[in-house]
Amino acid sequence: MNMKDTFKYSPTYGVVCLIDALGAKNFNDDETINFLKSRAVIREALNDKGADQVDRLSIKPPKIALFNDTIIIAIECKPNGEEEKLSLTAMAIIVRKLISDGITRGVWFRGAIGVGKFFADLKENTIIGEAVSDAANWYESTNFIGCVLTPRAAFVRKKHLVKDEPSAKSVYIPYLASTKDGDKEMLCVNWPLAFHYSFLRPSDCGEGKELQYLYGKFGGHFFPKCADDKYHNTIKFFKHSFGRMKEKPKEASA
Repeated sequence: MNMKDTFKYSPTYGVVCLIDALGAKNFNDDETINFLKSRAVIREALNDKGADQVDRLSIKPPKIALFNDTIIIAIECKPNGEEEKLSLTAMAIIVRKLISDGITRGVWFRGAIGVGKFFADLKENTIIGEAVSDAANWYESTNFIGCVLTPRAAFVRKKHLVKDEPSAKSVYIPYLASTKDGDKEMLCVNWPLAFHYSFLRPSDCGEGKELQYLYGKFGGHFFPKCADDKYHNTIKFFKHSFGRMKEKPKEASA
């Protein structure tokens, strides 16, 4: 390797999400084809949602890399300031879109959001570094469809919102999530919000029938015996999010 090549890469700080499709390793041919078709549509939706967040929150454009059944999304930002807070918010909104679109298409996503330094080489479809490692330590640990903040990222999030408790409409909500190491209190992407609001809800999901819609999607999917708890846990999280909506109204917060 030419020594000059070692200097063209420099780390940057930011928010990184590592997320993959549950059960993809056991997809049959039809499921694989559906995933490949869905991935292209979802990639386009991610680009659109990312561009929307760039305009609305003035964040840097998200970087997206795909590898097999895994998607990596990275948003560069400066640490410790407003840009970091907004980038965490934007990531939740982008991932919320990813998960809800995936459910509509019969693809179940699970992942984690980390923070830290990373290297990005989109020509090589590569995002790597400590922020990716932070997310990688957690993205396969949860037993439900959804996305969590790593403990490190959760502390960063709380640092920015220390005076504000998450409301029912927050992009992240606290939840006692089922993990491979037992139940853990975590901040989770509030993706059920995408089914609560008419302007986000899937076109074939009727108002007031959101849970029925989710049951229908799961009921049309074959899953092995050892994986059924993930779907039951997803229903629990969905009910938890909608249950918060019925509590005493609070000011919406990001």
